[in-house]
Amino acid sequence: MKNLLVKGVCGLGNRMLALTVAGELCIKYDVRMKVCWRDKMYSSDGTNAFDRYFGIKGKYRATKLHGSIFPTNWRGNILVPFDELARFNGKSRTNPDYKMVGISNTHDTSVIAPMSPDYRTPKAILQLRKKLRRFLFMKPEAMALIAMFTMKKFTEADHIIGVHVRWAAPTKRKVSLDDLVIKIDRQIKRHPSSKVMLCTDNEEPINMLENIYSERLILMPKWLPSGEVTNGTEKQALHQPTSRKDQTDQGKVYEEAVKEMGCLAACDTIIYQHNSSFGACAAVLSNAGSQNIIPWGEETNDTNENYGWHKKK
Repeated sequence: MKNLLVKGVCGLGNRMLALTVAGELCIKYDVRMKVCWRDKMYSSDGTNAFDRYFGIKGKYRATKLHGSIFPTNWRGNILVPFDELARFNGKSRTNPDYKMVGISNTHDTSVIAPMSPDYRTPKAILQLRKKLRRFLFMKPEAMALIAMFTMKKFTEADHIIGVHVRWAAPTKRKVSLDDLVIKIDRQIKRHPSSKVMLCTDNEEPINMLENIYSERLILMPKWLPSGEVTNGTEKQALHQPTSRKDQTDQGKVYEEAVKEMGCLAACDTIIYQHNSSFGACAAVLSNAGSQNIIPWGEETNDTNENYGWHKKK
């Protein structure tokens, strides 16, 4: 039986959604899958972060990697994180020697590092949900983390509106926050006693929505990036190991990410930023119906709108 080793790339949302690409390959070629997230994004000691909170169902799970390896650069380096091996050999992350997305017909184990497929529309979210649930499961350790927060915060309202805003990166800010407010207001009109859980990586959306929704707002305490930009790039990122001044262990960062994504997925309605995979992945993991999966983020060149006209709800 041939095997597929899936390396992690980028943040949690991209990694989770990219597993649907690997899953389709497993089904198409009748191979078994193993996921390897040993990189420094979510693992400080080189252990496999994926196994801590997630698992692959037995039918699709590779129990042991064996035999010949493809691409050949991975031979003898099978446990090395994707980014580290590429940098060590002076290659780009997109070099085909490292980033092949396919199955070798002549080797026992193929290594891939896929990126997430399209997730921008509710239709795409529902399709990805069906694919991911076929082979992925969440372990009790992850469910316990999520329950610790939801049992305390979600019982106070009969409907929770989950909102995700990715705002630290300049490329993600080219969307209208006004569009977000309109869509939250629409849901509050449908569910007058609802609360709004906000997941974000920046103080600006927090301050804006606190001013509008006041006591409705639910926040998960966490460290936030400064929002500073250097040469068009965010100086700090929420989960990047080089960003945090408090030297938080990356295993703890991973725990926070899984907890927040799981709590967002537990919301009754999910309003996800259409150009960010974290909120989209939460919608994929959720049980929300198509009417309660709502993308936000109309494209705009103005990222400094004035929202002072909003009244507190």
